[in-house]
Amino acid sequence: MPVLDGGRVMDVRNVIWCTGFRPDYSWIPTPIVLGDDGYPVQYRGSVAGCPGLYVVGLPFQHSFTSMLIRGMGKDAERVAASIAAEPAAGSDAGEVRRPAATPDRIAT
Repeated sequence: MPVLDGGRVMDVRNVIWCTGFRPDYSWIPTPIVLGDDGYPVQYRGSVAGCPGLYVVGLPFQHSFTSMLIRGMGKDAERVAASIAAEPAAGSDAGEVRRPAATPDRIAT
């Protein structure tokens, strides 16, 4: 679970992390398979070998424009749909949990 500066632990299902201008996956506590290009091996945002870990904004994630602000929207929609379709841990197989919007969780 993410921990804020004041020590408060956030009970969230998803975290969106923007890392900037160069890839750095060292903060993720699970091994990530990187391709020859230095980016995670993924299919439409779902990182290979890391269930529940998704990425957006990688070069050619799905198309040429995936890495551009104006082009990553379709990839973000695919990733969001995949996350929303995942059953919550400990739930019935058909039940999908969608977190409610709160000041700490922003629904779009």
